[in-house]
Amino acid sequence: MEEDLVAQYFEPVEEGYLEENFEILEEIGKGAFSKIYKIQEKKNDKIMAVKSIDKSKVKKLERVITEARFYSRFNDKSNPEEFKETEISKFVATQLHKPLHCPNYYYIFMQFYERGDLYQYCEAKQGLLEEEAKFVTRNLIEILMLLHQEGIVVRDIKPENCVIDDQGIIRLIDFNHVAFLEDSPDGKLYETTGTMGYMSPEVLKAKKSGYATEADIWCLGCLIYVILSGKLPFQGSEKISINAAILLNPIKYYKYWSKELKDVLSKIFINSPKHRITLKGILEHPWMEDFDQDWEDLAENSPLKNTSPNDLSQKLTLIDDSTSITLKKPTDEHHAKSKILSAIKIPTETPSKPDSEGQIYKREYSFG
Repeated sequence: MEEDLVAQYFEPVEEGYLEENFEILEEIGKGAFSKIYKIQEKKNDKIMAVKSIDKSKVKKLERVITEARFYSRFNDKSNPEEFKETEISKFVATQLHKPLHCPNYYYIFMQFYERGDLYQYCEAKQGLLEEEAKFVTRNLIEILMLLHQEGIVVRDIKPENCVIDDQGIIRLIDFNHVAFLEDSPDGKLYETTGTMGYMSPEVLKAKKSGYATEADIWCLGCLIYVILSGKLPFQGSEKISINAAILLNPIKYYKYWSKELKDVLSKIFINSPKHRITLKGILEHPWMEDFDQDWEDLAENSPLKNTSPNDLSQKLTLIDDSTSITLKKPTDEHHAKSKILSAIKIPTETPSKPDSEGQIYKREYSFG
């Protein structure tokens, strides 16, 4: 069965095909069983990125196939003459070459995004202000509504998986945790997968009762918390304590956050998916006032396109089968970072005691 799917989504080539047809410019990422390269196609000088997956280290071939399947269905420009742009294709990374496989590797080719990702953007700015976070949230709601309508559950929404295109619009990347609800007889998923600290209570208890698209809303809440504070909302020293924090739900808020932000997060971080706020509910919440208008109008004024790609540090953490990988930094990172920070006002209020809501007053970051 899996061999048939590999044949369907991957074109076979000889060993050494990548090196013969592409110039490998630099390694930009490394994971448990894959490496990411910035490459240039020799016949036309086209720049792109390729995920090179070591077959001998792959634990779940299904995830490799899933990623290729997703691109094939939603944003495959490997044959430009046959490509038809859809609403979803505007919000996911573009596949520029048909996936390949040789005796030792699988190759998935994607557009290379000069502006980097949301993690990198937040690190350079030491966290976002609420107005920027609202735009990011609106952008991601637009994406998730489209994917959920197609029965797609992303299961791994985080800043590291959000690249920023030339228009300052967020596109999702890394789809090896994606699930197609059409593959499930009862429309539910029963696999615990994703990134530690971002998984919802129902994902942690997946085998018991299953889950669906509501799990992505929890992930979105974690992302909002991270881009504003630099920290995950649920923390621990190891997997067991992190999962316990999620299940017990002891969320803490920063004092300088608006009451509307705290309220919407409290409605996201509800253990029962049936009672959790919906994407539509977030969009209509007072925190998103002025950001519930037509997306096209908002997109034209994206705050994410105001920073040059060269001003951002090249530090990026990707997740590949739940393994963190850190990308290389350019030599001018510290200069770029200080340049940005000098133009940003960081809240300075740091009282020593938390209030009755258990808020944390000191703004801290752990992006490093």
